Parts: sequence; C-alpha cells; structure tokens
Amino acid sequence: MNSLHRRIKATRINRGLSQAILAEKTGVSQPTVANWENGSHIPRRAVLEKIGKVLGVTSVWLLSGVQEIATSPAHIYVQHPIQHIPIYDGKDNGQGPNFSHPAGFMPFASKKDNLFGILNQHQDGNDYDVTIYEPLPNAKPDRLLAKMTFYRDRVI
Repeated sequence: MNSLHRRIKATRINRGLSQAILAEKTGVSQPTVANWENGSHIPRRAVLEKIGKVLGVTSVWLLSGVQEIATSPAHIYVQHPIQHIPIYDGKDNGQGPNFSHPAGFMPFASKKDNLFGILNQHQDGNDYDVTIYEPLPNAKPDRLLAKMTFYRDRVI
C-alpha cells in the first residue's frame, strides 16, 4: 500500500465498511469516496481527519504510510511497566492457595498494582496454567485479568 487511495480502500475493507457507510460517517457522498479510492481526488485535510477517525488510523498514516510512534502497538506496550508479580501454588489442599509464600515470580506488563497469580498444574503433571488476578476491595471476588497455559515438551 504505497498511496493514499490504496490505504483508504484497504483499511475501509479491512474494517468491514462499505463506501456508503464511510461516506455517511465522514459527511460526503459515496461517489466522493469512490473518487478517493480510485485516486482521482484527494480528500481535504478536515475530511482526512474524519476518515482517519472512522477507520481508526491517523491522517499521517493515511498520507504517508508511516505510523506515528505514539500509536504503534510496541509503543503502547512499552508504556506499561513490567512488574514481577508473585505466583502462588494453587494446589487444592482443601484450604485453597497458600498466600504466605509465593512459589515464584513472573514478569507481567501492567499499570495495575498488587497483582498476583495462581499456578495450577494439569492432571497430566506436565502442563500448567497461571491465572493473573487483580485484588478488589471490600472482599469482593478478585478480578481475573489473564490466563496463560504453559506446555512442557510441546510446541504449539
């Protein structure tokens, strides 16, 4: 996608929008959208901003194909600090996990505080799940944030 008209068309199609819907959401006619997509017209700056908003991209990307650093998925990920959260053994001994001593720690990218994980081994003894929780106040059940399964000696 090396041109504005190709980026508009490909992104519109990727988002599942028709030319008529893009036209309606940007305040233009469907033939105008068709003209943008075939390269015979270039949208004005104000409309380009609307197109970007509707399609979920920046006008800079529409014009140049270059994604701004602040909107790239890598930049968003890097903005979340890596925490080493405690992982507790979830062996069911009738009393639930032992929260007095973590079995280990796991790096996890999040802006949330006081996260913890529960380690549960599968019946086969080889595979296990780590479920990450966020504690909630007032003794409500903790909020599940993520569940990851780890497989030993297998490539998935």
